[in-house]
This record gives sequence, structure tokens and C-alpha cells, in this order.
Amino acid sequence: MSKLAAVLGAGFLASALHVAHAAPVSHPSSSRPAVSAPEVDGSLLSDYEQDGLVLKDDAQAGTLSIQADPAALHVHDASQSNPYRMTLTDVLSAAATYAYLYFGQHPERNTLSVTATIQPDGLNPVSATGAPDPAAEPAMTLEIARPGFPISADTKPDAYSAQTIGMILDNIDLSKVTMAPWLRTALKKQDAPSTP
Repeated sequence: MSKLAAVLGAGFLASALHVAHAAPVSHPSSSRPAVSAPEVDGSLLSDYEQDGLVLKDDAQAGTLSIQADPAALHVHDASQSNPYRMTLTDVLSAAATYAYLYFGQHPERNTLSVTATIQPDGLNPVSATGAPDPAAEPAMTLEIARPGFPISADTKPDAYSAQTIGMILDNIDLSKVTMAPWLRTALKKQDAPSTP
């Protein structure tokens, strides 16, 4: 936990871990059939979407793609806090929750590759210098390794599994996390002062 806190900031990570422990990201298993047959489509999810957070996976390849739009995720509280910190909390919680399901359903798999695309605020067109468009590149990539503790083959995260999901989040190897420079800068911005 302390290694991840050094990169993302202790306050941010404490809230991220609290979210993972207390309330795993809502999963499509709560409103749809719990797990698609991996033998048929190679997916535990079927384009899961929830107000600005879209998850697409390929269970056979061991990959998860997360698209997040901070403006849609935090439309009501964007003025209260840094929306990128809150969005990264959502992304990490979603990744850890999916890893819990993935490793439980695939005991033979040892790693999960996660790519997160986060919509930057105020898109800028590509400059004449050829600077890349931040929205065109992943904001963050990480690899989640199977933890050393056992994971049950659940199809629905619940309050009990939230502790395991938090432990998965805690065991993310920082050497396998990359973050786009624009996102690092956005995470360092101070929270907006509240208006009376």
C-alpha cells in the first residue's frame, strides 16, 4: 500500500482503498446473468457501462479495457474535489473488482493486463508540433498479478469479497503501472475551493 501511495498520494490512495473495501464497483452480474460463458465469447463482461465508466474485457487474452469520462462520472460533485482523483479511484476499484472475478473464474491464469483511457478535460486539437492528443493514448496501464492468497470462484462481488478486492488493489506492482504525464499533472492539482 505504501508503494502505491508514494506514486498516487497517500490521501488519494486511502480513499481508493476505502472505496474498494467498502463498496466494490457495481458489476453487471447484479443486473444481468452473472458470467458469460468464456468458452463462447472470451468475456466475463459484455460491454458493461455505468454513467461514464465502460468496461470491455477479453478473458481468454487476459485483458481489461476501461474507458472513463470524469465529467459523466462525477457530474454532481465535480466542483467539490479533483475529478481525476475520483475517476482514478473508480478505475482502480473497477480493475480490482474485475481481477477478483477473473482470477476466481480462471484459476490457471496468473496475470491481468488493464488499460484505462480517461477523457481529459477540454480536449485540445493536435498542435502543429505534432504533440499527441492525450485522449488518443491510454491514461494508465497496469498489470495485476494473481495474489498469493486464494480467491473464490464468485460471480458476484459482495460485502465479504470487498476485503479481498482491497487486498488485490494493495498488491498492485508499481513497476507494472504506467501513467500518462497529463494525468499525473491533473492528479496533483488542488481541489477546487468550495463556493458559499
